[in-house]
Amino acid sequence: MTKSHIPTVSVIVTAYNQEKYIGRCIRSLLSQTSPASFFEIIVVNDASIDRTQYALELFGDAITLIKNEKNIGLPGSLNRGIKAAKGRFIVRVDGDDYVHSEYVNFLSIHLTSVSYTHLTLPTTPYV
Repeated sequence: MTKSHIPTVSVIVTAYNQEKYIGRCIRSLLSQTSPASFFEIIVVNDASIDRTQYALELFGDAITLIKNEKNIGLPGSLNRGIKAAKGRFIVRVDGDDYVHSEYVNFLSIHLTSVSYTHLTLPTTPYV
């Protein structure tokens, strides 16, 4: 993805001590049928004390990696991922999940077809 390109979907993955599962999670996201330029993967490592960081570094530039210096929990980690997101839509995946190869495609079709006149948005910001 070029710096000027804006992805349609930002996938935020949070991880804390997920060394056993995070590789499978990221591989499932990298195996999407949607073009790689269509979505970005942002992984927030919430100060894991196992080898999660090492497992994530193996993916290099295929992911955007954010490392919390101290454990701030799920809400704080999600907020850091949201702040880094460039996509029109944001979806989240847990570090021990793995998704179908059509996951991003299916979500983007649904999200772009929804009439926003029927959505109720919160009045207070999450970030």
